[in-house]
Amino acid sequence: MGGPDKQRRKAAAKREFSRRAAAQRHHSAPAVVRPRLGALETTGIVARDLIPLVMTLVFGWSLGQYLVLSVFNVTFSVTSIAIVGVSVSHRESMHTSGLDAFGSWLTVIFAGAFVAVLLTAMFGWTVALVAWESDRQLFDRSLVLSALAIIVAAAPGMYARYRVDAASGLSEEVRKRRDQPEISVLLGSAAMILFASFFVASWGRVGVVLLALLVTGLSLARDLRPDLMQRLLPPDKA
Repeated sequence: MGGPDKQRRKAAAKREFSRRAAAQRHHSAPAVVRPRLGALETTGIVARDLIPLVMTLVFGWSLGQYLVLSVFNVTFSVTSIAIVGVSVSHRESMHTSGLDAFGSWLTVIFAGAFVAVLLTAMFGWTVALVAWESDRQLFDRSLVLSALAIIVAAAPGMYARYRVDAASGLSEEVRKRRDQPEISVLLGSAAMILFASFFVASWGRVGVVLLALLVTGLSLARDLRPDLMQRLLPPDKA
């Protein structure tokens, strides 16, 4: 007696529990939706992704030089996300004016660049293997100036991200979960660049140019339409 009614109540309770769990996941891990990019931000993205290609085509960079700058471009993107997140969590110290605000942002950018250099060095053994037989100097003034140009081009996007996140009211944990897919795509890009370099290393100048063209196209798609690239990742089951 009461068996069917009991089963129906259990099924209804299970459906309600699943609905509430799904709603909680949706609330705690919002989709990565960002405002439309402004002209300055778009210009910065295009410029930073084109710099390695231009240096390769115009100035005849070696494969090793191209790899160092391309990996730095990716690692600086990763550290920018992290360093802006820290700044949002401590935004009271960023709400200053004049020289204090300028100094705070210089510190943020310098910290991001420093960590990006360390991360790039972690991939250094791979770059060294690829560039082992190159007769070109790996580190020179053009490489340093190009890295600085990438940092300058990235600055408007960093500030725009900070303003959006500071005004969003999202908690630090929620922002971390939201940004994780973007970071995963960036790290995957770095791995893809290094993996592809082994295939083109024996192709000479043609291989360097083909790699630079391929990576530039993918980088522009990744940075201008992150929502499309992140669809390639498995769904979040947390």
